[in-house]
Amino acid sequence: MTQIDRNPTSSRADDSSDDNEGHDYPEATSVDLSLSPSGFAAIKRQYEDEMSAGYISLQAKFSYAWALIKSTSPSEQRQGMILLTEIYRDTPSRRKECLWYLSLGHYKLGNLGRSLRYLEVLEQERASGIPEKEVRRFKGKIEAEIGKERLVGYSIAIAGVAVAGLVCWGAWRRYKRT
Repeated sequence: MTQIDRNPTSSRADDSSDDNEGHDYPEATSVDLSLSPSGFAAIKRQYEDEMSAGYISLQAKFSYAWALIKSTSPSEQRQGMILLTEIYRDTPSRRKECLWYLSLGHYKLGNLGRSLRYLEVLEQERASGIPEKEVRRFKGKIEAEIGKERLVGYSIAIAGVAVAGLVCWGAWRRYKRT
């Protein structure tokens, strides 16, 4: 079985078991770092060359998906998520690994709830190979952002109620004068 390389600019494809222990996974913050244009072009060219040859290796598909997710274009990010979801669906031995990358991708797209759900599954799967500390740190970051979003939402709702109250109070005062 081909080992998915966590460094998409590398050309390594090792034969290994399904055990992911000892391999490096990207930190959550790495999702915000785009590849250089030449690095992205090389990965895209490899993917397209394999596609035109009629067979796309797991490594090429994964590397291209991760490169797309790291891009600054939301449409490319969504395309990367589709490819990563296909890997998740078609390669059961890589599901836990894909959950981490799907979580990172959903985070980048702003789907915080979905990203958090993937992390919760990873927390339940202690043998995922992804450092628990990194999963917990990323989960905490997402929960904090969800909390901020809720606070902003509550603030907007309270302001809306206050404005509506003032409008009603003003209308009531005008009605009472007549």
